[in-house]
Amino acid sequence: DYVPEAEAGPVSMENTYIPIERIDANWRNFYGVDPIEEDLAESIEVSGLLTPLGVVAKDGGRWLLISGHRRLRALKYLHDSRPDGRERWAEIPCVVYASPADADRQELMLIHANAQRIKTPQELATEAKKMTEILVRMKAGGAELPGRMRDRVAEALQTSSTRLARLDAIEKNLTYPGWRRRWQEEKIGESVAYRLSQLDYSQQQLAADWMIDHHVADKDITLKLIEEALAHPPLTNPGCSDPLAYEEDPVKVDRELVRRM
Repeated sequence: DYVPEAEAGPVSMENTYIPIERIDANWRNFYGVDPIEEDLAESIEVSGLLTPLGVVAKDGGRWLLISGHRRLRALKYLHDSRPDGRERWAEIPCVVYASPADADRQELMLIHANAQRIKTPQELATEAKKMTEILVRMKAGGAELPGRMRDRVAEALQTSSTRLARLDAIEKNLTYPGWRRRWQEEKIGESVAYRLSQLDYSQQQLAADWMIDHHVADKDITLKLIEEALAHPPLTNPGCSDPLAYEEDPVKVDRELVRRM
């Protein structure tokens, strides 16, 4: 186990009702938290909170959130916006977990608590990076962690070591700023990002120029178009330094600004 059962398990199987104003969001949370989703808030308002929040105790009578960041945001929205909100949502059902021994185990607990979450490739890559760094530190500190590190991380994250290797390649080798930003903003898919990561910087730039010249939207970029871009030079003059020439196309402006940074 990556987090010992005594540390990872709940203190009690019974829900503990905790004042909503004493529950703090976890600053270590790196999972995407969208703006308040009306559908989630309305679902909780109609059906109640079907899945309790997960928390650990902090000093001063406060509680640190381990799982349920979207639910907590929706609950606070209901608490503050509904006529009966302050009464109905004054206390929230929570599962209290034993406090981890250190910051690394707290972060592992956060990852484990989100094991069933539907994750973006970017979130999975961040999970893998953080878990690997933690396990390396634990191993250096004397923890017994036999086997390949990537295999252990893949098993814990319920994915394949092959996929983690692809995500690692994207993280390390997708270096052209325009492509990297589009990957981080989830505007291009994993297969496209991986293929681009196999190219050197100049080829990544060539592919970006080709997409711009052919007015290809981010959502329409495919592996086939990447190969076509590599087979044909772009029409745009790489020496152009006048961003006003691209004022009708924000993507072209973005490219020129990136080049001039």
